[in-house]
Formats: sequence, structure tokens, C-alpha cells
Amino acid sequence: MTDLVHPSARRLFRQVGVEVLADLLALRSGTADRPESAILDLGLVDERDFALALAVRSGLPFVGLRSFSPDPAHFLYVPLSLALTEHVCPLALGEDSLRLATAFIDPDLSFVQERFPSLEIEFAVSPRVEILAALLAVTPRSP
Repeated sequence: MTDLVHPSARRLFRQVGVEVLADLLALRSGTADRPESAILDLGLVDERDFALALAVRSGLPFVGLRSFSPDPAHFLYVPLSLALTEHVCPLALGEDSLRLATAFIDPDLSFVQERFPSLEIEFAVSPRVEILAALLAVTPRSP
């Protein structure tokens, strides 16, 4: 696996110092965004490398979504707005389980768990950019 820190990020660390970057992340953490999103947004870490490292460290499987089209019916379980906010994408629905791709280990899916208490949620890790691309390709169903 390649080094997670992008070469330009290493130069940035040397130029401005880790303290300045920590302050920047602290400012961003006051928003609804996760600190991990700030690191990815700034391009300090490659998204695919981040997802692979997260999968290895968490023990969750890795799945790429480059040509994946989610089933619009699965958004009855995880509303598209929640999926976009939490960076998750429904992959498959079983009899009593829902498999989701996630960009981060701890998405807030309390809404889904409250609405479907007997549904087991299984996770696989995917790059955030691939999750967002799959979600943005979904055409919302008409009522």
C-alpha cells in the first residue's frame, strides 16, 4: 500500500507546520463536517488509499463503486439526504440485513435503526468520492 500522505501535503506540513494545520482542522470541526472530510477535501490524503487503510485497520471489507448504480428502492431504508450527509450508499438488501458502503467507520444511522429495529446493517468501506458519485447519479423516485 502506498504512503497515505500526499507528497504535496508533506511539503505543506513543512512550510506551515503541523500546528497551523491542526488549527485549520479545529476551525473546520466547528462545522457539520468531519475532520476526516477536511483532510480529504484539502487533498492531504488520497481518498482510495484512505479507504483501503480504513478497511484494513477496521477489518471491514473494501468495495469499489466506480461503476456501481444503487437500487433506488433501497433509499426507502436510507433516505438519499441521509446517505449524502453520512457518506453511505446502499449496496444490497437481504431478508433481514442491509449492506452499506461507508466512507467512515461511524456513520450516524440512528434514524434507520429506529425505523427498522430488526434490520441488521452491514458495512463495507469505499472511497468517499465513489460513494458520492454513485449517490449523485440516483434519480429520486416520484411519489
